[in-house]
Amino acid sequence: MILVGITFLMFLLVYKESPEATTALSLCGYLMIDCSWTSVYLVTSELFPTVLRNTAQGTGSTTARIGGILAPFVALTAQLPGLSIAFPVVIFAVVAALAGILMYWIPETVFSPMHQTIEETEVAEDYYGIPCCGKKPQSPRPKSRQVIWL
Repeated sequence: MILVGITFLMFLLVYKESPEATTALSLCGYLMIDCSWTSVYLVTSELFPTVLRNTAQGTGSTTARIGGILAPFVALTAQLPGLSIAFPVVIFAVVAALAGILMYWIPETVFSPMHQTIEETEVAEDYYGIPCCGKKPQSPRPKSRQVIWL
């Protein structure tokens, strides 16, 4: 997402001089956004316990769809008097870069098992480092008591 923001900001440098470069940068940005769309499903399936996983994936998908619904209206702001195409491009670039930066606050799950219950999630210690960069991987999570439903 940070690369998407940078690509859209590069769009501002060439949109008046080169329509081919503008099209190429727009397509590159669009393809990168498409690739990051799958992260909604990957991240929510790893971060949330089984009992909340469907709700979390539905919420993430709905939020992304709302963004997709609002995007054409943001693009139409370029037609307002006194504004150019630069205004919506800056909005998209800032939102994409902000999303990429906020991804660093999601804990790393590469060496940890998936949570099965809410209690496991609450007692787990999250690892926010980069795996395989000289630090030890996260220790296994403690097993919670099993609840028997009657």
